[in-house]
Amino acid sequence: MKDKSKKYKVQRDYIYGWDDAFFSDDNGEVSELFDTREEAEAEIQEHIADIEYAISKGYMGKDSYEPREHFRIKIIN
Repeated sequence: MKDKSKKYKVQRDYIYGWDDAFFSDDNGEVSELFDTREEAEAEIQEHIADIEYAISKGYMGKDSYEPREHFRIKIIN
């Protein structure tokens, strides 16, 4: 049974430090929250796969790649 009081968000290690990575609005003001750690991890994996695909098709440069260790999952109470 999952704890409904817990939410999770994904942060990325930017040059200035850890900050929210995914947003649920178009303005980048509302952090996307996930009900489970697994949902947050799936979003990270999908993001990385999208970047890998874009690089393979030449839409993005190889320097755009973001490894998994650039992301962390934080519990929000």
